[in-house]
Amino acid sequence: FTHQIIVPDGASCNCGGRGHLESYVSGSGLLNTYQKKAEEITDPKIWDGVAKYLAIGLNNVTTLWSPDIIILGGAVMKSIPLDAVKAYLKEVLTIFPQAPEVELAKLGDPAGLYGALALLKMVK
Repeated sequence: FTHQIIVPDGASCNCGGRGHLESYVSGSGLLNTYQKKAEEITDPKIWDGVAKYLAIGLNNVTTLWSPDIIILGGAVMKSIPLDAVKAYLKEVLTIFPQAPEVELAKLGDPAGLYGALALLKMVK
C-alpha cells in the first residue's frame, strides 16, 4: 500500500523508487522532506498537505478493493488531521457514492503480534 506511486517522478523513497505514498506520509519520508521528525512538525499547512497525499493513496486502495472501512496505524497517523483526510477522500473518490469509514487503529504498535497470535490459535 505505501509503495503505490502518487506523484510521478516525485520524492525519492527509501526503496529506491520515486513518488511513493511512503515518501509523503511516513516518518522517514517527512524527515527526508522537512529534516524534522513528525512529532516536531507543527505547521498546519504541512499536515494538510500530508492529509491530501494520504487521501489520494486511500482513494487508490478504495478503487481497487472497495473496503467498508480503512484502519490506519503507525505513529505518524496520530499527527495527521483525520478529519481533513476524510474530507479530501470524499472529494477525490468520485466513483463511489460514499467513502469507506476511515479510523485510527486502536491496538497500537503490537497489533501485528495480536493478529499473529490469533492466527496461531485458529491453526491449532
